[in-house]
Amino acid sequence: MNQLESSSIQHTIVTTLADLLRADTASIDVNSPLLELGADSLIFVEVIRSLDKTYGVKLSVRELFEELTTVEALVQTRRCNTESSSRFACPSTTATPKH
Repeated sequence: MNQLESSSIQHTIVTTLADLLRADTASIDVNSPLLELGADSLIFVEVIRSLDKTYGVKLSVRELFEELTTVEALVQTRRCNTESSSRFACPSTTATPKH
């Protein structure tokens, strides 16, 4: 995926979130946790539907709560889906090492 595609995906996610949160797109910090931006499980369901419909990315609400907690993490997941047949081939952006 090139920079233009990443920017397009980020724009789509930010616009969707802003619409759902009734906020200005400029107020959506792509590195802030979605929960801190005001998202909840109902918002997550709508974001998941939008990503599935637009990009064919299959996510769960649990993933947005636990792993893909920022817009940037969602963009990274889409990048991994494009470059690999499985999003699990890419390391999680919020994964903690297990001992």
